[in-house]
Amino acid sequence: MKKETTLTKLLGITQQEAAMLLGVSTSQWSMYSSGKRDLPAPAMALLAEMLAYVKSAEASPKNKQATDEPGATQEYLEQRLRENEYRQQQLVRKMETTQRKQLAQSRKLLLSEFLEIRNAEKQVVTGHEVFKMKATQTAQTNVSDLLAAQQHQKELFELERKMLASKLTTLRRGRGEQQ
Repeated sequence: MKKETTLTKLLGITQQEAAMLLGVSTSQWSMYSSGKRDLPAPAMALLAEMLAYVKSAEASPKNKQATDEPGATQEYLEQRLRENEYRQQQLVRKMETTQRKQLAQSRKLLLSEFLEIRNAEKQVVTGHEVFKMKATQTAQTNVSDLLAAQQHQKELFELERKMLASKLTTLRRGRGEQQ
């Protein structure tokens, strides 16, 4: 039986994390876990303390109450709901910026068309070609696709909000029935 599998599962960490926390190399930890070598005394003492702490903390009634308490879940859902609302607000601001860019892009293209028609009628050569090139490059960034992606993300946030609100309502009803 491998020590590494058991110990890292008990501690809930990876082999690399175990080596880092104990101050040994991953190869030392690997050799220890396969039974080919012992860890240095300070690392062994720290490993024993870590295991003892995790075991005692899991066995304490305080920890069991915290994990079984429905309020913890309600608090988590409420926090997620607040985060969702915040992210939606951020996205709305980004969408407004993208819409302004899209409008500016559209206006540049219209202005470019106007200057092209005007210059063709008067047969005047100006710096219009540089402006036209910039307007076309801006159009190639495809602001419409960005706006569509942001709209999709907004819809996903709204679905997440509805799901979280539904779970909270269900949880609150369940707590009301128990009391």
